Amino acid sequence: MPAGAKLLIFWRQWTRAITRAREAPTAILCAEEDPLHCHRFLLICPTLVQKGAVPLHLRRGGVIESQRDAEDRLLQLHGFADVTSDSLFAQGREAALEDALKLQAEQYAFRTSQRPSSISEQEKPRAGLRSALEIEARLPDDRVLIAGR
Repeated sequence: MPAGAKLLIFWRQWTRAITRAREAPTAILCAEEDPLHCHRFLLICPTLVQKGAVPLHLRRGGVIESQRDAEDRLLQLHGFADVTSDSLFAQGREAALEDALKLQAEQYAFRTSQRPSSISEQEKPRAGLRSALEIEARLPDDRVLIAGR
């Protein structure tokens, strides 16, 4: 399938997901407990933020991490701690975040050809997901939940 056709399909599905999220709490499930290891965090969440959605990440033990907090962890991980949300000089945050996302994507973004993972199964934490009803009961109306397992 040509890249243009794939992009068109992505935007159609994207519009559908955003419409759904505006109508009711929405969860996008992922196999990764840590959002920094999730291709949805790397590829979908930046677009969600641009469209005004507020992604939340369900972590182990039912802990909810905001997109902003996950981005700050990513910035720190890649040496951009000087532009995190708590920083006095956060003006370069967006450019640094774009760079950090690219660096992280080199290791964790989805690929059609599988490369050997540098992370063992023991290092991939698992979180016990709660029932969908329990998740929806805790989710504010204008939020999108990205849940790992």
